[in-house]
Amino acid sequence: MRRKRALLRGAANERRRERDAQAALAAWIDALSPAGAFARFAETVVGTGAPALSRWERAVDDHQARLEAATFDRPYGTELFAARERYLRITYLPNAFDPGGRVPRYDELPAFSAPAPDLAADVRAALPSLGALLAHALVCLLLAAHAVLRMEV
Repeated sequence: MRRKRALLRGAANERRRERDAQAALAAWIDALSPAGAFARFAETVVGTGAPALSRWERAVDDHQARLEAATFDRPYGTELFAARERYLRITYLPNAFDPGGRVPRYDELPAFSAPAPDLAADVRAALPSLGALLAHALVCLLLAAHAVLRMEV
């Protein structure tokens, strides 16, 4: 089970790395458009952008690891299966009077704790989009000033 979970976790991490690389490329392409830069800036500042998503994914992964440690990583009895005998299973259950040897109840499992909002990290992540917005505004202002200066009245 541990090896299978490690393989699945590795595949999920690889998928996240690929997704994050695509999102970074999309962010640079979005920065070419003022509307795209503003959308990135707004979603990041309000806490619904990529930094908030990564905080939630880390919290979910940590909680999943705690649940797996509480339920799957401890043996709660043994089940033997005889390959030659069809459907013959022999089960040895743990001592029911030992609280450490029984499967934990649902209310004994660790509770999920949501990640705390990090405004400073969100603002830092929004700075490139803000810079792109300012660059767009500056270019438009310079073009407008150039047009006004060349205008004949």
